[in-house]
Amino acid sequence: MGDIYKVSGPLVIGDNLDRPMLNEIVKIGKKNLFGEIIRIFQNKAMIQVYEPTEGLKPGDNITQTGEMFQVELGPGMLKNVFDGIQRPLEGNSIFLEHGFLFHSLDREKKWDFQPSKKIKKGDILKGGEIIGMIQETNTTDHKILVPPDIKGELVFFEKQGSYNVDKVVARIKTRTKIEDIKLYHKWPVRVPRPYNLKTRPEIPLRTGLRVIDFFFPAAQGGTIAIPGGFGTGKTQLIFNLIKWSDADVLIYIGCGERGNEVITVLEEISHLVIKGELLDERTIYIINTSNMPVAARTSGIFSGITIAEYFRDQGKKVAILADSITRWAEAMREISNRIGDFPGEEGYPTYLSSEIGNFFERAGNVVTLSGNKGSITTIGSISLYGSDFSDPVAQASMKVASCLWALDPNLAYVRHYPAINRNVSYSKHILFLRKYWEKYGNWYEYYHEFLNLFGKIDELEKLTSVMGKDMLAEDDQFLLEFNELFTELFLKQSALVIEDAHRDPIEQVKMAELLLTYYHRGKDALKKGISLEEISNKEIHSKLIKLKTLRKNKYIEQIDELINELIFVKKND
Repeated sequence: MGDIYKVSGPLVIGDNLDRPMLNEIVKIGKKNLFGEIIRIFQNKAMIQVYEPTEGLKPGDNITQTGEMFQVELGPGMLKNVFDGIQRPLEGNSIFLEHGFLFHSLDREKKWDFQPSKKIKKGDILKGGEIIGMIQETNTTDHKILVPPDIKGELVFFEKQGSYNVDKVVARIKTRTKIEDIKLYHKWPVRVPRPYNLKTRPEIPLRTGLRVIDFFFPAAQGGTIAIPGGFGTGKTQLIFNLIKWSDADVLIYIGCGERGNEVITVLEEISHLVIKGELLDERTIYIINTSNMPVAARTSGIFSGITIAEYFRDQGKKVAILADSITRWAEAMREISNRIGDFPGEEGYPTYLSSEIGNFFERAGNVVTLSGNKGSITTIGSISLYGSDFSDPVAQASMKVASCLWALDPNLAYVRHYPAINRNVSYSKHILFLRKYWEKYGNWYEYYHEFLNLFGKIDELEKLTSVMGKDMLAEDDQFLLEFNELFTELFLKQSALVIEDAHRDPIEQVKMAELLLTYYHRGKDALKKGISLEEISNKEIHSKLIKLKTLRKNKYIEQIDELINELIFVKKND
């Protein structure tokens, strides 16, 4: 038991504590507010409080729990909305009663437990072992795991039945005691969950967005940073990634965003049906809006990645989408400044890069403790002030991100969606994903051919800005016209037109083949004396543009027909 020495916003300094531990959870004041010890000096401790601190005063009690900040991991998380410390938010409300006493998972609801047929009493079980399964939603099963830090002999195993999460379904005799295994367990958020082996990324996280999948593909288990200025479409891109990414479980972290934006996302996702499945049934939401306590933003990120590791350990593909990393960093900056840490660049703490790295490095493809394969793909948006990529948060994220999808305000201004700048963006997964794409055609060859054309186009655009387009040779003019067609037909996608909002890999490769065929045959036609006007005629362009609204069952067939029709001849021949 200790007491409050000083209160400074979300920071409380405690005195007379009994051997406090770093990251220990404490209860503060009469309302038992939730706090975490983040710094210890002499006999005092600095505590960040995850709830409003109004009414606290020096002398109020501080009760130590002796435990680190943990989340509850078990059935009932899917379709649920939590705040940063995993308190369930009822309905669409973001207002909660203050206080420490709460349950993250519903203690009353019962789940149909199916025990594993592969294990029996007397077996030696290790951490991560799957002992049963619950069909949590229509689309997602939930595997019940032995906590990673427990190993021993199974001395009791419950039969099939309907139980709440507090039900003991197994008992394991370890070297020191008998451990009760319930339908849920707890895990500290700042301790990465263990696994057997990390493997390299080889399967793409398909988004259906051509510019991403074809030119800047992300692999399952990768790390992706999405920097962009205000109004460039970061939240919309995150929303489309939630809609179309091929992940088994999605975790959306609304970190410091405006409440109306978050509510809109929640409402839209809750009614979305993708490929016949309700998207809400495989999604978990962790929400800390801009009007909620700033300290809770720092916890929401680590709560989200810990929950992601739990589903990864079940052998699932997990995508975690944090919107935004900048708001999280700003929360760290405020807490750091109140503590009195020496400030780094732009006032951010000197450990900013380390914290961002700790978050991103928990992504990856792994072989779990039970021998299954699981993955976490981490995606974080970054708000740039004035689209300045020298921003410390952007720089720290770019150092650890394997993919960068940079959003350009100039493209967003002309309604180019997604507004990804192809000159700044990159992917480090190209070679890893080559084998996957080979079954759909010559993707790797087309990819490099387009890169070469991009370099020539950039040079021509610089020349055009100085001397005008008419001064260029005909083949150079044709390349610039081809770039306009390529931009409209390939790089732009409408999130509102269902036929164009999502394209499969085979459709993307066929479209690339069509465009390159058009370009090469056009160049050959110019050499044969056919005029640029005859090659770039409106009739051909109109047929190509119509592909954007063509349904999937006719898409490939129509592209093949156009490839056969692309033959340029002189009008007098």
